[in-house]
Amino acid sequence: MKILSLDQSSRFTGYAVYEDTDLIKWGLIDTHHYSSSENRYNAMCVAIDKLLIDYKPDVVVFEDVSMRQSIKTLIQLSRLQGSIIYMATSKGIEYRIYAPTQWRGIIGLKQGSKIKRPELKKEAIDFVKQIYEIDINDDTAEGVCIGLAYLYDENLI
Repeated sequence: MKILSLDQSSRFTGYAVYEDTDLIKWGLIDTHHYSSSENRYNAMCVAIDKLLIDYKPDVVVFEDVSMRQSIKTLIQLSRLQGSIIYMATSKGIEYRIYAPTQWRGIIGLKQGSKIKRPELKKEAIDFVKQIYEIDINDDTAEGVCIGLAYLYDENLI
């Protein structure tokens, strides 16, 4: 079974590919250099679609959109989420969406209203470093963690 997990955003999307329970690929889709949000969105969709074509996952796992201070960001992330769902279903690929608190809870990361975002990001990096002994950025680490949450949730590990 192949799993593609995504920590999607409009500028930086971390991803991980698992074959059965083995992490075989991870990386970052970086669109921050595009001048407009429309160009970033298009480039992000093309890059995610390429991952789906190249790795042919059985399931795509990604983070649900959560309320943001910026309505514009919420709309952009909602569009991207809908596009991921469309890309997956049009290729016959199942998908699973996890709320941030859900995937964090499944793999045992601390969370709560008193914990600031930078601390949550660092915790994901440290968690991945401990398990896989790799140095990665926060978006990629969260992509890896979301995939692990799916593996734990499905009792595959």
